[in-house]
Amino acid sequence: MVVREVTGADEAAGYDIRAFPTGAREVVIPWPRVARWQVRCDCGWGGSSQPAVTNPKYNDRDWTDEFEEDFLSEWQAHVAPFVALSELGRLVDEHRILGGRIEENVRLARSAGASWSDVGRAAGLSKQGAQQRWGAATTRAVSR
Repeated sequence: MVVREVTGADEAAGYDIRAFPTGAREVVIPWPRVARWQVRCDCGWGGSSQPAVTNPKYNDRDWTDEFEEDFLSEWQAHVAPFVALSELGRLVDEHRILGGRIEENVRLARSAGASWSDVGRAAGLSKQGAQQRWGAATTRAVSR
């Protein structure tokens, strides 16, 4: 059997429909009724499809190994932007936290007597670059 989300046609066909306490429902498709396999995503994207073939070893409707390899490459290509965006969001959060820590250390160094040349050297910047980058932040912190 194959389980998937319920459509109106499934109810009309009289398929076995499972209901869950969460309100989700899924339909059980008997193996002999499985005609095609298709790669699909909740976002609406649909990949390639292939006719189901009978697997005599398990008495079910299977796909070929080649389709599975194609499916994985299609799926990985489809989700690649979502994976990258998720990682980007995590990195931006990390960058924001690190930026705050850097500003705090610049303030600490400056309040302890470090020059802008010292700060720039530690950060791989020129004196002017360090002052332009963190001068306003240290001034705001001092004036608070």
